[in-house]
Amino acid sequence: MNKRMKAAVVGLSFGGWVIENELLKEGSKYFEIDSVCDLNEEKAKSWGERLGVPYYTDMDRLLAERQIGACVLITGPVGRAKQIDKCIDRGIHVMTTKPFELTATEAERVLKRAREKGIVVQMNSPSPRPASYMKAILDYQKRFDLGRPIAYRAADWCSYREKPDGLWYDDPERCPVAPIFRLGIYMINEVASLMGDVEKVSVAESRIFTGRPTSDNALVSVLHKNGVVGSIFASFCVNDLQHYKCSYEINYERGTIYKAVKPRNSETAGNKVSMQVVYTKDGRQYMHEEEIEDSSNYQWEVFYRCIGGAAYDDLVSDEQIVAGIRLIEMMKKEKMI
Repeated sequence: MNKRMKAAVVGLSFGGWVIENELLKEGSKYFEIDSVCDLNEEKAKSWGERLGVPYYTDMDRLLAERQIGACVLITGPVGRAKQIDKCIDRGIHVMTTKPFELTATEAERVLKRAREKGIVVQMNSPSPRPASYMKAILDYQKRFDLGRPIAYRAADWCSYREKPDGLWYDDPERCPVAPIFRLGIYMINEVASLMGDVEKVSVAESRIFTGRPTSDNALVSVLHKNGVVGSIFASFCVNDLQHYKCSYEINYERGTIYKAVKPRNSETAGNKVSMQVVYTKDGRQYMHEEEIEDSSNYQWEVFYRCIGGAAYDDLVSDEQIVAGIRLIEMMKKEKMI
């Protein structure tokens, strides 16, 4: 493949951000926006006119009328598997967003069906290939002989003061423990992959500033079947200009890994990730530090190459994708407010 593929964007709420910050930038090397779709006609028309492409309010009509190779599906997670089914039926590859689905069985079913039909389905989290810091964590475990994992603390925050708007964000059933489901989902997907099957979760959540009926401040405690314990904190309440940093402290039997994004107001702000390992060997303490590029955006090139038949030995598995959704299902059942 050496020419851009035509793609439609379905869902223009967060999808508008994806267009501006992804498809019109890095994604434009591989995909050309052919058409857009949203249930809100005013929004669909506005984006269609801005991009100079046809606009739709009905996904079925768009898929029937447009000759596209890919669909960038940025709708809510509930029922997304059935929307992906429609793309599979027409031989259209799918790039979507987190959370992938609300139901693990549906996620598992549609991923299996896509694979059997030769359709590529990818998303931003879990990313098709490990982000740079995930690769570093896996490397450190082996290189510094850290031993088995013991515990972790993961945290992410930003500063929103939201009002209800009737979207799925307002529904506790479709958006359970909202800060974790919307923001902490990155960390859920990663710890589910790193730490293994989950045995039990408990949740504390609160509403501090939000006008939505869903929470804006939450903490999830996790017990894994291998004995690892961890916590995931996510909040829309903290304004320190260090937003979306997805920090980690991961304890192993012979060391600890620290990961953090550089503060926004520092001279090295941007896409740099600070990594540190403190470990023991022969009774002595050692430390390794480095800065690496953050590669956690949508992986448009990987998506494009996979559609063309490229093979990668480190692609995320269906099981890894579904593991994060199973954790969400447990969180929804076991939450304590």
